[in-house]
Amino acid sequence: MPGAGHVRATNFLYNRAPRDGTHLGAVIRFFVLHQALGGKGVKYDATKFNFVGSTTVSNVVLGAFHTAGINNFKDLKTKELIVGGTGVGSGSVIFPNLFNKVLGTKLKIVQGYKSGHTIDLAMERGEVQGRAGFTFDSMMAVHPTWMSKGTFKVLAQIGLRKETAHMSIPLAEDLVSSKEDKQVMRMFAGVVAVGSPIFTTPGVPKARVAALRNAFMATMKDKAYLARMKKIRLSVNPTNAVGLAKIVSYIVNAPSAVLDK
Repeated sequence: MPGAGHVRATNFLYNRAPRDGTHLGAVIRFFVLHQALGGKGVKYDATKFNFVGSTTVSNVVLGAFHTAGINNFKDLKTKELIVGGTGVGSGSVIFPNLFNKVLGTKLKIVQGYKSGHTIDLAMERGEVQGRAGFTFDSMMAVHPTWMSKGTFKVLAQIGLRKETAHMSIPLAEDLVSSKEDKQVMRMFAGVVAVGSPIFTTPGVPKARVAALRNAFMATMKDKAYLARMKKIRLSVNPTNAVGLAKIVSYIVNAPSAVLDK
């Protein structure tokens, strides 16, 4: 169900879908932040969904194409980097704006690209110089040699903690010094940690919710499923329902001073 960055689908699940566990949501992680920021069209409370789990969590990255002349994160405070973006509510626009506002970078956002793939093509053509808002997983699935060959240099990562395979890349939260700025970056790290969420409607009987959660966790361990994910170069790093619900609650109930900034 397309529309409004999955807000339409989320509203449907909250207000109109049967409350019997037969309807599941698998929407982009920003539906939680959209509510927290008082976004347009929200007619749901993310904390009241029955979460089933998240299939994987992969940190969001900011990086530059090898032709950009950017060698490290410090360069972004003195040199302009032109990054491609899709829509205003996408990670490709949200995260560059976050870096500019909180970390003082000079990222110039060119919006209007239809997808992440078209942004990648734009980098190769020299239309833009970098990209933000996509994950290590998505990059490795489509461009498995970009990092190893130096085609794309990752300058920072956003997440609750560094990814074990990329410990040398700075965590955005560690690049700020003030307590307030760290809270802002921590909230966005929480948004990243929502990962790839799956949930069902409010009001589903507890026994059915438990069955869905058990089936989800069993799938995350299924050998055929894991083999399929490996074949298409996607990691499996699940978050259980309880952990996911805590992250969602943390974002929705973030202090007003953090949300206002």
